[in-house]
Order: sequence, then C-alpha cells, then structure tokens
Amino acid sequence: MRPCSFTETGTSEPLHDFERLALRNYPFLVTVVIVLVVAGTLPHLQHSVRWDWQWGTGFALLLLAYPLSLLVAMRATPVVRALAGNGVAVLPDQLDPSLARLHRIAAGYARYGGWSVAALIAVAWAVVIAQWQADGSRMFTGNVAAAFLETAGGLLAGRFIGRVLFFSGLPLRLRGLGVRWEPQRGHPDGFAGFRPFLGLLAHCLSLVLLIAAYLSAWMLLITFAPRFSRHAAWYTPYMFFLALMIIVGLAVMIHGTWALWRALRPPVPDESR
Repeated sequence: MRPCSFTETGTSEPLHDFERLALRNYPFLVTVVIVLVVAGTLPHLQHSVRWDWQWGTGFALLLLAYPLSLLVAMRATPVVRALAGNGVAVLPDQLDPSLARLHRIAAGYARYGGWSVAALIAVAWAVVIAQWQADGSRMFTGNVAAAFLETAGGLLAGRFIGRVLFFSGLPLRLRGLGVRWEPQRGHPDGFAGFRPFLGLLAHCLSLVLLIAAYLSAWMLLITFAPRFSRHAAWYTPYMFFLALMIIVGLAVMIHGTWALWRALRPPVPDESR
C-alpha cells in the first residue's frame, strides 16, 4: 500500500464544491459586493474624505484576484497534458488516478493555507482593535461586518497561497506520481519543452506580486497621505502580511527553479542492473 500524504485528504477535483459554486455564480457575488461597498459609501457621498477606500480597494482586489487564483488549480491538468504533448513528460499508463491524487494533495495544502491565513487576519483585527481601544480613535462595533468579510477573504487568499506553494513544484510532484521527464534540448519553445510549467509559475507569481503591490501601496498611503492616517492601526499588520507575501514569492521562485532543475537533470542510471 502506498503511503498517504498528511495533506491527501481533500477532493480529487481541481476545485472544492464551494469554489465551483462561486465561479458559477460570480456575477451575482460581484453584484453583492458592489452593493455592500456602495451602501457603505452612500451616507458619506458628499464627503469623499470619509469614504472607506481601504474597504473599497480591498474588495476590488478580491474580485479581481479570486477567480484568477482558482485558475492555478484549474490549469494543472492542462499543463500536464501540454508537457506530454511537448514530449517532455512520459505519463504513466493510468494517468487519471495520478491526477486525482495530485489534486487531493493540493486540496490539503489549500485547506491548511486557508485556515492559517484566516487565523492571521483574525489576529490582525485583534491588534487593530486593541490599538483603537488604546487611543479611543474608533469603535469596533461599526466594523463587525468588515472583520468578518476580511477574515473570509483571508481564507480565500490562504487557499491560493497553499496551492501556489504546492503547484510551484509541479515537476517534482509529478515525478512522485510516476511521470518520467525527458527534456527536449532545442525545443521550439526555448525552454526544453517546459514553457507550459513556466507559464503556470508566472501566473502564480503575478498574483503574489499583485497582493504585495496592494499592501505596499496602502503602507505608503498611510505613511505619506494625511487623509488616510485614520488607517494607521493597519500599518503593522500590513507590514507583516507584506513580509509574508515576499516570503511566499521567494518560496515559489526557489521551489519552481529547483523543481525545473531536477526535471532537466538526466536520469541517474540504475547500477544495480
């Protein structure tokens, strides 16, 4: 019996049921979020200085990045088949069970990543609330919805982080599932036939950079724009999350480079034969 990974407890489909449901109803979800943002803005329509730009831009980022983050899992199987089509991946006879196991392990990474980041968001809110209570600047009671929704957003972001950390090492994962690599030197794609994997890696990194850019922008606004000084309590949590995204980005690059290097190495001959 083959050993089971401690993360191999999820669905064998690329996406969880609730993620497929979210994609099918995405226009409705976008409408709901827009209504919530507009409803929060209407009481202060004539006073733009009181608009909660942090709330609005945060959900704009979520609406843009969330469906793109789901593509990481959805692209994995097409990437495997594209690598086989390029002649660099020799697939096992029974591919579907291997792909199902790949997605089960990825689902475990997504789940643990989701709950971890959601917990960090909850801790960040605790830090912000403590600072508000210390200086008497704002009351938490008016931000219950924001705390709940941002923690839910953290759950979604964490699922993405778990997936990119897993799929950035796709060549190594596939080797463990019986795929054999045969790099095609001089392949027309210029990368020995591995361009589909590099495209997936670039997709992962672009979303990590998008989140890091959002956090960096808000740290600059809080520091240098007086009208956003009321968000100063978020500076330290944002700095922590920016450091986290930098670490994730570096981990994805290092993991992806290592996995590609291992796939490009010629197989070691079996001297026991």
